[in-house]
Amino acid sequence: MDLAGGDLWKEYKAAAQAAGLPILPGEEKEQLATAKKRTPKLSTRSPENLEAMVEHMLSSPERPKTGAAAILP
Repeated sequence: MDLAGGDLWKEYKAAAQAAGLPILPGEEKEQLATAKKRTPKLSTRSPENLEAMVEHMLSSPERPKTGAAAILP
């Protein structure tokens, strides 16, 4: 916008910044959303625990059969 907006855009941008308003509508919400996305989530799963979870999921009797296992007795 700075390159193609012309003088009117520059005036509007300066006035909005001086008044403490967002330059574009909804900009304040976007800044909050990007701030939330940047916070890393700490994983509480250790590699040993994860391996045990996968092993349990694969040996679970509730696991649906797929492929040839679904057809063969």
